[in-house]
Amino acid sequence: MGFIQRQLQTAVNNVTDWASKNGFIFSPQKTVYTHFCRRRGLHPDPEFQLNGSPIPIVQETKFLGIVFDTKLTFRSHIKHLKTKCIRTLNIMKVLSNTSWGADKVSLMRIYISLVRSKLDYGVPVYGSAAKSTLKMLDSVHHQGLRIATGAFRTTPIPSLHVISGEPSLELRRHRLSLPYFYKIKSDESHPQYYKVINPIFGSLFSVRLFFTQLLASELERS
Repeated sequence: MGFIQRQLQTAVNNVTDWASKNGFIFSPQKTVYTHFCRRRGLHPDPEFQLNGSPIPIVQETKFLGIVFDTKLTFRSHIKHLKTKCIRTLNIMKVLSNTSWGADKVSLMRIYISLVRSKLDYGVPVYGSAAKSTLKMLDSVHHQGLRIATGAFRTTPIPSLHVISGEPSLELRRHRLSLPYFYKIKSDESHPQYYKVINPIFGSLFSVRLFFTQLLASELERS
C-alpha cells in the first residue's frame, strides 16, 4: 500500500504541475478519491494531497454518470438508475390514457428513447454486477413494456417480450457488451486485452462458483 500511495501521489503532483503551467487549477474542494478493495477486515486507506490540501476519501462517487462504490458491486448505481427510470414511467402512465393517450408505436418510442437508453448506458461497466442486483432493473423494463403495449399485469413475461419485440435485459446486456468485448480481444495494444483473455479467471471461477463473474469471463463462456 505504501508503494501504491507514493506512485499515485507522484501522478497527482505531475498532473497538478502540468495544470499550473497551462493555466488550470484543480479544486481540492471538488476532488475526492475512492479506495476500491474487496479485502475484509480493517486495513489503512492511502492518503493523498492536492495543492497541499488532503483529498477526502468517499465510499462511492459518480464518474461519467456511473456510481462506483468501494466494492464495485454497482448496487448504488442500479438503485439510482431504477429511481430515475420509474420517474419517467410515471410520465408514460399519463400518456397511455385509454381515451386520449398515445398509441402503442408512440409509447414504445418514448420508452426506448427515455427509459431503455438509460438502462443501456454503461452496460459494459455495471453489467458485471451480481445477477440478483441486476434483477432490480427487470421490473422497470417489464413495467415499461406493459404500459407501452397495454398488456395486462397477468401477461406472462415471455409473451410480453414477444408482443413488444423487446428482449430481456439480460440478453440486451450481452448484445451491447459483445461488440466491446471483441473489439478489445482483436487489439493486442488495448490496455484490457490481457485481462479479457487471461485464463486465470476461468480457473478461479470454476473453483469458486459463488464468486460473481467478470463480464468478460461470462461473455467468453457464452
